[in-house]
Amino acid sequence: MQVQAARLTGLIWDPTYTGKAIVGLHDQIASGGLGPDTDVVFWHTGGGFATFANDWERVMESD
Repeated sequence: MQVQAARLTGLIWDPTYTGKAIVGLHDQIASGGLGPDTDVVFWHTGGGFATFANDWERVMESD
């Protein structure tokens, strides 16, 4: 899900906190917990240090 989100938005998020939050948001949408008329604010407040912990070039090329 993190790779898909990065491809769709062009943003690379840290895999620990923000990555887990984006997966949780996706799960809420997929389960119907958040409908098409629901306003959502996804506020990313940090995590930049963990961004470079992964080899993102390799991650973005994988499926």
